Formats: sequence, structure tokens, C-alpha cells
Amino acid sequence: MSTIDQILELTSRVEDCIDGGDWGEAAALDNQRCELIGRYLNEVGDGPGRAAAASMLRELLARNELAMRKVQVMRELISEQSSDLRAGDSAVKAYVAHTAAAMAGLRQG
Repeated sequence: MSTIDQILELTSRVEDCIDGGDWGEAAALDNQRCELIGRYLNEVGDGPGRAAAASMLRELLARNELAMRKVQVMRELISEQSSDLRAGDSAVKAYVAHTAAAMAGLRQG
């Protein structure tokens, strides 16, 4: 498998992890991918593989932008869900406090 193929395979795995919400694994794989890209670009330098490297980098940039949009959408959904949970928790606490106060009033009355 060529280095470009390895980079693209890691990219696919990062995307799969993002789609699955496995942020830790996505970050670990992305670190591996970045290291591999850096080594590859150092090897290619100004040599004949430069055109292939430029093409790969354009593809990676497009894929990264798509992945970042997905992450942003997921982040917004998680934030909304978190707000909903906090609001629900507050409502439950208010209901319990109100019920407890009402019950205490009934006992005294």
C-alpha cells in the first residue's frame, strides 16, 4: 500500500469515527495521519511526487472541511440536548419542591 493510500485509509477511518461519535479514536487516528502526511511531504519535497501530493492535499482539505461541518452540527445538537436536559432537570426539581411543599401544607392543615 502506498503512503498516499495509507493516508487516505486513515482519513476514511477518521471520518468513520466522527460519524460514529468516537471522538477519542478520531483524534488518535488524525494524529497518526498528520504524522504520516508530514513524513510523506518531507520525502516528496520538490521531487516528481509533488503533483500527486498536491492532489492528495486538495482531496484531504475538501474531506476535512466536510468532517468539520459534521462535527459542528454534532456539537450544536449536543449543546441543544444538554440545554434540554438541564431544563428538564430544573423542571423536575421545581416539581418535586412544589409537591413537597404542597404535601407539607396538607399535613399541617
